[in-house]
Amino acid sequence: MPDSRLTIEPTRVILVRETQRILFALRDDTYHLTTEVKVRGHWQPFFTGERPLLLGPQLDLRLTRYTIEGESRLVFNDGLLTVEADPSAPLLHFTLRYPLATPLTLTTPQPTIALWRQATPAAFSLDQGPESIYGSAGIPHNFGFPAAYLWDEGIEAAVFFDMTPMRWMQPDGVARFYDVRVQTKSESGRVGLGLHTHKLTGRTIPAGELVVSFALYQAQRSKPPTGLDALATLVRTFAPLHPQTSAPPSHRWETLAQQTLADLVTPQTLATLTAAWQDAPLALVPAQTALLVHPAQVQPAGSTGELPWDFSTVNNHLTPWLLLARLHGNAGQLKQGLQKVNALPRFYDPKAQLLRHGTLQPLHVGDKEMSWQNFFFSVETYRAAAAVPTEHFNPAVMGRFLMGLRGLQALAQKSDYAFPQWFDPDTKTALPQNDVPVLGVVREPWQGGTYALLQLHGHTITGDKAYLAEAQRALETLFERLSFRVKNALYDRTYSDPSTFPLTELFGNAYGTLAAYQLYEQTRNPRHRRYAHDFLHTLLRLTFWYEDETTPISRELKSTGLFYPHGAAHVATPWETVEAHLAIAGALRQAPQHPLTELLLRLSNLNRVNAFDFFPACWSERVRAHDPRPRSARELHFPIEPFYSLEGTGGHQGPTAAYMASLSLWNHWLYDALAEADDPTVLVLNLASFDGYEEALTGVERQFIVYNPAPRRRTIRLRHKHIPKGCAWPESQTLTLHAGQHQRVVLRRPDRGVQQQLLSQQRSAQSALAYAYQRLQEGAQRDAVPRTQTFTDALAAYHEGRIADALTLMRPLLPR
Repeated sequence: MPDSRLTIEPTRVILVRETQRILFALRDDTYHLTTEVKVRGHWQPFFTGERPLLLGPQLDLRLTRYTIEGESRLVFNDGLLTVEADPSAPLLHFTLRYPLATPLTLTTPQPTIALWRQATPAAFSLDQGPESIYGSAGIPHNFGFPAAYLWDEGIEAAVFFDMTPMRWMQPDGVARFYDVRVQTKSESGRVGLGLHTHKLTGRTIPAGELVVSFALYQAQRSKPPTGLDALATLVRTFAPLHPQTSAPPSHRWETLAQQTLADLVTPQTLATLTAAWQDAPLALVPAQTALLVHPAQVQPAGSTGELPWDFSTVNNHLTPWLLLARLHGNAGQLKQGLQKVNALPRFYDPKAQLLRHGTLQPLHVGDKEMSWQNFFFSVETYRAAAAVPTEHFNPAVMGRFLMGLRGLQALAQKSDYAFPQWFDPDTKTALPQNDVPVLGVVREPWQGGTYALLQLHGHTITGDKAYLAEAQRALETLFERLSFRVKNALYDRTYSDPSTFPLTELFGNAYGTLAAYQLYEQTRNPRHRRYAHDFLHTLLRLTFWYEDETTPISRELKSTGLFYPHGAAHVATPWETVEAHLAIAGALRQAPQHPLTELLLRLSNLNRVNAFDFFPACWSERVRAHDPRPRSARELHFPIEPFYSLEGTGGHQGPTAAYMASLSLWNHWLYDALAEADDPTVLVLNLASFDGYEEALTGVERQFIVYNPAPRRRTIRLRHKHIPKGCAWPESQTLTLHAGQHQRVVLRRPDRGVQQQLLSQQRSAQSALAYAYQRLQEGAQRDAVPRTQTFTDALAAYHEGRIADALTLMRPLLPR
C-alpha cells in the first residue's frame, strides 16, 4: 500500500494516507480524534475534535482502547469504530457499529456523524444537493450522491457516506434523506462536515447495530475552489466507491424488447386517427391522412373513446423502434415506425415556430410548454430522422426540425438563457409553475445543454456557423455569466454559481455533456471539454451511489445504475434513466480517454442488470405481492414509472408507463442487439447511442466496449450478431479481461472507405434537401413554383439513387 502507515506513540496513534493523517490522542482515559493535512511539507491541523465523531444526547461514542490489524487498520473497542486506509485511493475509511440491545426511542433529531473544527462559518462548502425548486412545498434538496465538500485555510476536505449498510434508517424512524443530509453545518462557533440529522419522520431506531460507513479525503488546495471545482473533486475522488457489480441478469433485453414492441401495437396501446395534414404553405411532400398514436398508460380492456396522447406518448420510443425493426428485419414494425416518422412534421406549430407537444392537424395542443420537454421533442425528431433507412428519407422531418430552431432561439434570447420551466409558446414569455403555482416563475438553466446540442444539429445540417456560435453562447452563458433570481412566497434566492442551479430535469445535463464534447471537437477550446465534464458531474449527482437495503422490498430490488429524473425526485424513473445512459454511452464514444471511464462502465453495467426491475414481468413474488393490484398481461412488458425506495411514495405501485417503453428498446440496442458475451456477468456496450446508427446497421463501423465488472479474470466469447452482407467479420472472438478491465472493440467493413463515402454523399444530399425545404417553406412567395419544381426534381433524384444530381439541383436553392 503506497504511503500508508501506522505510528504508535505512548499517548496517541497516528494513521497516515498520503497527505492526510488522523490522530487519536489519549486524554482523560478516552481517545479523541483530530486530523492533519500536509501543507508545504508540514502537518497542519484541520479537524480539531471540537465535538465527538458521533453526536446525540442518547448516543455515546467513548473510545478507550484499540487494536491494530495489519499495516493500516485501527479497531477501537472491539469493533465500535474501525478506521483504515484505502489501498487504491487517497482515502481513509470509517466504520461505526454502535450496538443497540433494544429499540431506541429518540427524543430529539439524532445522530450526527461529523468531523468538527472551530470556524464561523466555513470559507466554502458544497453540500449534498443541490436544493430543489420546491423549497418547503416539496422535497427541499436532491437525494443523490451522499457527499459533501469543505474548503478553508488552504485545505480541502470531503466525505462520502455509503448508505447501503445503514439499514437502521426506516420510514418510522430516521427516514434517510427526508431527515438527514450530508453537508457542512455551522453552529456555536463550530463547523461540522458529515451526516446531519435535522428532523425526525418517526421516533425509533431498531435494535441491532447502528452502522455508519464513510470515507474521508483531505488535501492541500491553495486557492479557493468554485462550486464546479468542488463537485469535480467529489465525483472523481469517490468514483472508486461506487458499487461495481450486481447479480448477473436472469432476463434478456432482446426478449423483453420484442415483447414490448408487440404490446405497443395492441388496441389498448395503438390507435389510427384519420386526420388530414397538408404540407403548408408549399406542398413539398405528399399530404397525409392517418396518424398513429399511443397513450401514456395501457388502457383498460373494453375502454372506449380516443386514446389520450401527445408527442411524448407517441414518439418517445420511436428511434429505437426504427433501429430494432431494421435490425431484426421486421417489415411490419418498420412500416409503422415510418408512418410515425412521417407524422413528426404535424407537431410543428408555425405561429410558435416550435415542435410542440400536440398537433394543429388534428387540433390537439394546449397553450403551455415546458422547456425540458419541448426541447426533447426536437431531440427525438432529429435522431429518429437519423434512424430512418436512407431510401425512406423525408425532408419535411429534418426541415421542420430546422424551422423549430427559430422558436427555440427566440425563447433563449427572451429568457437570457435562464430558460423558464413553463412558457407561453407564442410569446416565449415565462409562465408560473403549473404543478405548484405558489412557486411562480422558476427556471431550469441546465436545459441550455439540450439547447446547445440542438443548435449543433442545426450546424451539422446547414453548415451555418451561426448555429455553432449560438451553441457556444449558450454554454458560455450557463457556465460563465448566468445569474437569475427566483422570488416567490416560499423563498427569494439569486443563483449565480452553476453548482447551486436547480436540476429540474436531467435531460439538459445529459445532452449538455454531448454538446460540450462536440463543441470541443469543433473548436479545440479546452473550456468546452471542461464544460463537458461539468455537465457529466452534475448528471452524476442524480444517480444512486448505494443500494437501498432498508426494507424487505428494497432488498428484492436493485437501484444502482438508475437515475432520479430531477433534483426534487425521491424515486428513479425509466425514461430519464435510459436517456442518461444514452448520454453516458455517447460520452464514452466521444472521449475515449475519459477520466471517469470506469465509473461510467460500472453505471452502464448496473443499468443493464438492474433496470429489469422496472418491469412487472421481471418482478419477484415478494415485489408482485407489494403491488396493490395485479398487472394485466398487456402491462407486464412496460415499465412502471416510480421505482421503490425508502423515501419513495408509490414506488412499484404506480401506473404502467407505456410512454416510457423506450427503456427496454434502447437497452436491447445498447447491450445485446449487435453483440453479446457468453458470460452474462460481462458488459458489452454498443456506443452508437446518439449517432453512428447507419454505420452500425450497415457494418461501416461498429464500436463496443467490453467490460469485466467481476472481481476476478474472465475469458469470454464475444458473439457478433446481425452481421451485414459484405462484412468479413468473425461470428465470435475470444477476449480475456482482468478484474475491472475493459477493452474497446471496433469492427469495420473491408470496403469501409467506399461505403463511408457513399453514406457521406447521401447525408450531404439529405442535409441539402432539409435546408432547402426550410428555406422554401419559410420564404414561400408567389414566384415559388419554379423553385418548388426544382426541389421536387432533386428529391426524386435522391430517391432514384442519383445523389450527385440531387446535390447539383439543390445548389440554386441554398446560400452560396
